[in-house]
Amino acid sequence: LILTVSKGQQAIMEKRLGKRVHVLYNGCDFDSYRKYPETNREFRVVYTGNYSKKFNDIELFFKSMKEFITMNKNSAQPISIIFVGTTPDRFIMNKINHYALEKYCTFLKTMPNSQVKKNQKNASILIHFAWNDKNQIGNLTGKIFEYIFARKPILSIGHEPELNQLLLK
Repeated sequence: LILTVSKGQQAIMEKRLGKRVHVLYNGCDFDSYRKYPETNREFRVVYTGNYSKKFNDIELFFKSMKEFITMNKNSAQPISIIFVGTTPDRFIMNKINHYALEKYCTFLKTMPNSQVKKNQKNASILIHFAWNDKNQIGNLTGKIFEYIFARKPILSIGHEPELNQLLLK
């Protein structure tokens, strides 16, 4: 029995191997999120992990966040953008500075998975970056399944038709 993690990868492997390949999606333990109560009083946009400046459209994300914050500037609910385990490198800091989002962004260092889940559970929305390359198919990371099990809205930026179908379900 040959297994892979997505329908996109299934198609590639079946073509190359000339054999039937089965899909077994990643998973997560719902119970592991139940112990984290929701405690936020602010609108928290949370991204966990790293990004690729070559394959992810973070420009669109920051441009959208600037517009969202501008539209909600009179709201009593504060807005924060939390990056968990993301390195604040020059590229991302230039984007943050360009869109004047410095006071909204916080970078948290790499932390144990239990703490990552706590941050995901306390998010108002979780950000996911899919690949921009339309020729790349079936790139479903374990992160997306963590996000699903956190039971929070997910905004996925990029191109991955299989992910669209998965999130709609």
